Amino acid sequence: MSMAELDNVLLEAYHEPEQEEERERFCLTDENMANWALRKIAKARAEYEEAAQVAEAEVKRIDDWLEGRKRELEHTEEFFGGLLTAYYLPKHMENPRQKTFKLPAGQVQIRKQQPEYTRDDASVIAWLKGNDMTEYVEIVEKLRWGELKKTLRQLGDRMVSPDGEIIDGITVTERGIKVNIVTASNDAEEV
Repeated sequence: MSMAELDNVLLEAYHEPEQEEERERFCLTDENMANWALRKIAKARAEYEEAAQVAEAEVKRIDDWLEGRKRELEHTEEFFGGLLTAYYLPKHMENPRQKTFKLPAGQVQIRKQQPEYTRDDASVIAWLKGNDMTEYVEIVEKLRWGELKKTLRQLGDRMVSPDGEIIDGITVTERGIKVNIVTASNDAEEV
């Protein structure tokens, strides 16, 4: 699909908001009309999927182009960074106190880095517990809602414990009926 065709599809899919007129609302009156409505929904979903595939292909093409440019530019940066390092590192070695070399287009900064620590948290935690240093171990509390809910009962908009005590922090909000529309292509969508 060309860009012009994509533009046409997108323009057709977009409808200007129209002035609300006083008119009778359209209603379905029989099974044939209901089936027609389901076909219209299925067609709208299929058209959306087609538009999404076109958009996804275009995004992939642009992402691939950008990734190629990124690789080229990273190579350029790496090349010139290597040249700058080779030029300024000996100057820094001659005068270790000079860590910044200023130029009109920017700076070359030489800094000692902190060490990198590779660790296995489980092993360190086990060692800390074994050496009575648990102040360095964080304990995370988490509510086991599924198990708790099985023991409670609802009383209006609150939940009550088995011994009749109202539990703070839980509010029950009743929700309305949910209608799912499933077309012949088995696409379910909530309404």
